[in-house]
Amino acid sequence: MLFVDETGKPVSEDMAAVIFAKYIYSGGPGTVVTPVNSSGLMKKVWKGEVVECVIGPPEITLAAQQNNAVFAYEESGKYFFPPEVMWADGIIATAMMARVLSTTKKKLSSIVMEFPRHVQIKRNVKGTVEQVKDLLARVKENFHPAGASLNDIDGLKYIFEDGSWLLIRSSGTEPLVRIYVDSPHPARAKELSDEGMKAVKDLME
Repeated sequence: MLFVDETGKPVSEDMAAVIFAKYIYSGGPGTVVTPVNSSGLMKKVWKGEVVECVIGPPEITLAAQQNNAVFAYEESGKYFFPPEVMWADGIIATAMMARVLSTTKKKLSSIVMEFPRHVQIKRNVKGTVEQVKDLLARVKENFHPAGASLNDIDGLKYIFEDGSWLLIRSSGTEPLVRIYVDSPHPARAKELSDEGMKAVKDLME
């Protein structure tokens, strides 16, 4: 489900999720489940625990069940409202957003302005099957950005103290590597994206 505000501007999927988190669930407590490629914005809004999981609706549903989550989402516009709705349902998500608008009496653009901004950059590096094979293992061994902690449950996610992260992940359907970046700072987002692209390209050669 993609939401568009009254001015015609699309609302990012991560932004829609934090709107639900604040206005449907009062910002916590409880657990929110979301995949590793979701924005760090949720951790700034949610007062409970944010659990990261493998990318994909089946994995989100499983993680939501295992963690007794009150809400779950994927940045591709899929929203889960457990325990009653353990699947991504566009009609229910639309009804929930209508509920937010009707109870707050606010315009969607005004609600969006209440939240901080995060910049996301998504890029791909295409290679041959041989180049991509075992690439993540080579990246993990050779790429160590300063000040980063590593989450490797699905790809390699390097997390920084300023709230930025860089995720390097192989495609499951074609010989390419995806480089995702999320940061509250535009310049930092570009810096990390370029750093990730260079690391992957260098190790493909």
